[in-house]
Amino acid sequence: MPVPMKKRELGGYNSNFIAQYPVWTYYNGTTSLSNYHTNRYDRVDEWRLVGWNIPNFHAKKKRGDLIPMTPYYRFSRSGQCNGTFDVWQELGTKDRRFYVDGNYLPEFNPWIISEAQIKAYAPSTYDQYVQQAAAKVYANGHDTLTFLAELADVKHLFVNTAKKLLRMKFPNGKVREMTSEWLAYRYGWRTLMYDFKEINELCQNFDEKRTRFAERAGWKYSTSHTETWTTTNASGPREHTFMDTIEVGIRGNVVADVSIPKLQFNPLVTGWELIPFSFVIDWFFSVGKTLAALSFLSLLPSYTASAGFRVKVTRDYSQTKESWATNNPNEWRGTDEASGTCESEILVRTPCDIPLIPRFALNLDSFKVMDLIALIVQRLK
Repeated sequence: MPVPMKKRELGGYNSNFIAQYPVWTYYNGTTSLSNYHTNRYDRVDEWRLVGWNIPNFHAKKKRGDLIPMTPYYRFSRSGQCNGTFDVWQELGTKDRRFYVDGNYLPEFNPWIISEAQIKAYAPSTYDQYVQQAAAKVYANGHDTLTFLAELADVKHLFVNTAKKLLRMKFPNGKVREMTSEWLAYRYGWRTLMYDFKEINELCQNFDEKRTRFAERAGWKYSTSHTETWTTTNASGPREHTFMDTIEVGIRGNVVADVSIPKLQFNPLVTGWELIPFSFVIDWFFSVGKTLAALSFLSLLPSYTASAGFRVKVTRDYSQTKESWATNNPNEWRGTDEASGTCESEILVRTPCDIPLIPRFALNLDSFKVMDLIALIVQRLK
């Protein structure tokens, strides 16, 4: 009977919490205590993780066992805030002044990113790239059937290019002809070059006996979010603003003990590849990757897989006085401002099976956007 995994929790805390600090008032030549500001931070630095220990991990690793993926969660944040509060009224011989002797900190600690706030930016679905990782494992063999099925297109590509060279016919700058040559390069010569490279590597390593494969796939994106609000104190309205810069990464991992065929004759994969514009669908939905993942599972591998994500949020906060009157001596003047920065991150890993249904998985870059434009131009009359 296998020994159950043991849960572990670790953490560290080195934040500076100020339970209370005084606000002073000066009036008619006398300094006195006005009130206390409470429950504010001028610095945070903390982390917490939850994971699982695998019994006899080092012995299993030394033997070369396939070690299962384990759940993992980590939260961390760090940052600091600084401010100045020193305001007064010019009342002749009875000037009034309120001030904080030292670092002034905003109420409610709005510069700090809470764990709940960063979780709100986390992706709701993040197992879509496990399929791609499994497909990459299967792709360690050469797709020979697709290569043979496309030989007629290769012949057509060579013949057309030879005719143009013999006639000294080059692109004349027209949009349709330029896009045609671009697509011929991207999905003709470039893919042919990759095929030759794979065949060369296959010939060099044909006798290699490999049974352990590890692949990963993923995607990253970034965005931002800004909030502004106003509060009012005795000296008038204040404006608060924070901007969150959010970076999100999603990743799928697969480690498998499996024998991948060096030469693959898979009608399922080849049939999809031969459908016109199937590669465009694969830019948005993982149909091709799903078929490759199914082919991988048909080899009855012993595997372990996980889906995970990382969210990092950097917050820049500022508190400023909206305006100070300059023509009325009874109005408040001075400095009432604060600024803070905070960087927070969560890291999640979840063991999972390989999904068998195509998922939305955006797979676009600048070159593919150009390909899409070229395809549209070619379809226009």
